[in-house]
Amino acid sequence: MKWVKKNKELLVVFAILLMGAFCRLYKIDEYMMFLGDEGRDVTVVRRFLKEGDLMFVGPGTSVGNMYLGPIYYYYMAPWLWAWNYSPVGPAVGVAILGVLTIWFLWYITYLWTKNKTIASGTALLYALSPVVIYYSRSSWNPNIMPFFALLLIFSLWKVWEEKKWKWLMVAGLAFAVTLQSHYLALLLFPVIVVVIIKARPPMRFALCTMCLFLLLMSPLFLFDYKHDWRNSLAIWNYFTRSDSDIKFRIGTFISHLWLVWEKLNIRLLAGTSVFFGKILAVLLPVGLILFSRRLWQITYFKLLASWLFFGLIGLALYKGEVYDHYLGFMFPLPFLLLAMLAQDIVQSAKRIGKVVLAFFFLAFFFLAFKNSPLLKYPNRLLERAIKVSTKIKEEAKGKPFNFALIADNNYEPNYQYFLEEWGVQVVEIDPQNYYHTLADQLFVVCELPREECHPTTNAKAGIANFGWSEINEEWEIEGVFLFKLKRVGFD
Repeated sequence: MKWVKKNKELLVVFAILLMGAFCRLYKIDEYMMFLGDEGRDVTVVRRFLKEGDLMFVGPGTSVGNMYLGPIYYYYMAPWLWAWNYSPVGPAVGVAILGVLTIWFLWYITYLWTKNKTIASGTALLYALSPVVIYYSRSSWNPNIMPFFALLLIFSLWKVWEEKKWKWLMVAGLAFAVTLQSHYLALLLFPVIVVVIIKARPPMRFALCTMCLFLLLMSPLFLFDYKHDWRNSLAIWNYFTRSDSDIKFRIGTFISHLWLVWEKLNIRLLAGTSVFFGKILAVLLPVGLILFSRRLWQITYFKLLASWLFFGLIGLALYKGEVYDHYLGFMFPLPFLLLAMLAQDIVQSAKRIGKVVLAFFFLAFFFLAFKNSPLLKYPNRLLERAIKVSTKIKEEAKGKPFNFALIADNNYEPNYQYFLEEWGVQVVEIDPQNYYHTLADQLFVVCELPREECHPTTNAKAGIANFGWSEINEEWEIEGVFLFKLKRVGFD
């Protein structure tokens, strides 16, 4: 009993981490995303592990035909190997990093507020946040951003506040990883510039940091050099073309700025509640102004303000939809701001403020539980891909075949990954070598309603190149349709 009292705070943190781990790891194989992008990623990493094919470029971006660096692929590698090439392994790797982010957030909050209760409450909110949980349960390059963005901010604080120059190299490492997770990490670069201007680190540390950053980015540079600077030109064209998604119009910018701030509160702090999130979007800045005037003199708050300022400005300039994963480099930020406000309310010793604070924390927890992704029916995408691939293997009867997928928002690699792993002969039709790559059978998976499938007449290249065909057999598996086609009128 004495040991429990003595280590009460340690037990509280352990319980929060345990809860966070449960939310991220419980039935992860049933809840994780596994579509074409995820199938592509594990295919690339498997090739690296089995064939030693080094990766110089990472996943492509959804806009602009740009490519990220390969760091996330290298992070995936040990997890994929440890799970015997099951895609569950990299998803577990992301979940573990998500749990580490919870602890890191607790540590930083306690370091800055000196209040273990506030630190524990902040970490618990982050651990239970539905959107944070959702993006901590699947293998995807943006999903590692929160940890490394937080590491970057912490390292910059060490440089600015404590003049510990070696942390500048940690910041360079964290920025390189974050930038190779998603190019929106570029919005963290102005924060780095602010800290360097304010802290004035010795030149040798700045040069070492630059060299480390360039070393970590060098595979992407080498890829770009070998391919006539394709990636650099794509980035340049994205920002300079006339129909670019980045435009400044004062009216649109101001309205979008507020919408992004609202979204940050709705999706993260308010447990996806639109009503509660909009209220919080007003009360949080008002509360910081009223209660936290002294914070503007503190280094860590200036750092958080810079993080928020440049993040909101950058996202507000973007004309397109700001998806949740675009906020990944800012995931921990609103929780830290709330912790700063809570600290000043507690220190002010005003009962009404404490009551309001307690009410909001209880509301946060209620909404987080109510909207938890664990209460939703699991998508079982991985199980579906395995079952469909197993059926294809059985029906192919050891013979080579062509393969195609009909879907609105998916493509073939999530099915092909297992077929290739099992040594099944999947042949892609090559128009330049047509007769040698055309098989006698074509398997078509359709993820649309049955009446919209049309597997023999669909215009998709993998089907059209197969030529005249007819359905030999069909099956329904886990809500998708599988067709086995044979060629007709072809010698």
